[in-house]
Amino acid sequence: MEQKRFRDYLYKSFYQIKHYGKDDISVISNIVNALYKCAVVSNQSIQKELWDFNNYILEEVDIQILPSMDYDYLKAIMVKFANTTDEKLNWA
Repeated sequence: MEQKRFRDYLYKSFYQIKHYGKDDISVISNIVNALYKCAVVSNQSIQKELWDFNNYILEEVDIQILPSMDYDYLKAIMVKFANTTDEKLNWA
């Protein structure tokens, strides 16, 4: 039996939620928060997969037009996520 990659499990678990929730920032924020919490308890290679998948989740979100409180909430999660995974966050 072929071994699946971790990213395959991430995709299968979240892609439909992303598709149907992409216009609802509460859905997106909760996905990002779930990925962050997984990163906290994971090793570096899994953290990289989680960070990359997080970027996939955020591809369809226009961060510049989010209401200020939504932006601040999502950014706070992203800052913690970036710090946990040693990744660079390119948000204003």
